[in-house]
Amino acid sequence: MAREKKEQAAPTGASCPAWLATYGDMVTLVLTFFVLLFAFSTLDAAKWQQIVEGLRGETPTLIAESQPLNIPNPPSIVQKPSADPGTEASDQAWQELFDNILKFFESQEATNPPGGNDGDLADLEYAATHITIELPSRFLFDSARFNLKDDAVDLMAALVDEIRPQMGMLRGVTIEGHTDTDPVGAGAIYRDNFELSFRRGNTVRDAFLVSLPDIPASFYDVQAKGEDFPKVDAGEEYEGDLLDGDERREWVMSHNTTEEQKAQNRRCVIILNRNPNAEVE
Repeated sequence: MAREKKEQAAPTGASCPAWLATYGDMVTLVLTFFVLLFAFSTLDAAKWQQIVEGLRGETPTLIAESQPLNIPNPPSIVQKPSADPGTEASDQAWQELFDNILKFFESQEATNPPGGNDGDLADLEYAATHITIELPSRFLFDSARFNLKDDAVDLMAALVDEIRPQMGMLRGVTIEGHTDTDPVGAGAIYRDNFELSFRRGNTVRDAFLVSLPDIPASFYDVQAKGEDFPKVDAGEEYEGDLLDGDERREWVMSHNTTEEQKAQNRRCVIILNRNPNAEVE
């Protein structure tokens, strides 16, 4: 027999109509709206004081004329140094490295350049990110050869000794080999000037490896430039990078027309790349 469901009695006690709860919420929101408007408004202290005095006959303590703040012993403004002391020390050490290399070559030229040839032993260039050392091949190699001359071996060993104390400032060493446009002679053990420039770059790298055995070979980047990057005179714009094809080839040949031009094109370039994060003790 099914059970009959008993009707539940309506709850007794005080209650309010639904409309009254909605009305109360609306009034609360309107009040909040006007409070926000008041908070965003600019209060006229004089008018407010007149209103309060008219209603209560007294001046509220929360509203008063603004007074300048009196802060005892205000802190002085400390200006930030123009440069980090660590950066200044690193820049100084980098400049000293360049100066030491410059003095080294000046002393070498004052005695006897390798091979007894006339002309500068090296061209140096200083930059905040790298130091470039350009060595003419005639001081390092015999014609069409890639093994260092005997006196060039001593020169490279002494040069590495100058760089050794600041090896921690380097992130790597780039070594470029360059040649002129004269074709490779018959019986040469290399195919072309490109391979000759690479072998000469490797020879210079080996000089570093012998003097600095703790530095891995991967620290050095040997780049064969061959005959494609002739040296231009000081002040001359390097137009080769803007040309290609036959135009670039004509430009290269125009910088290999004299023996003097060919001699300055045969060179090895050592680039000491600075590590910007190196710490100087």
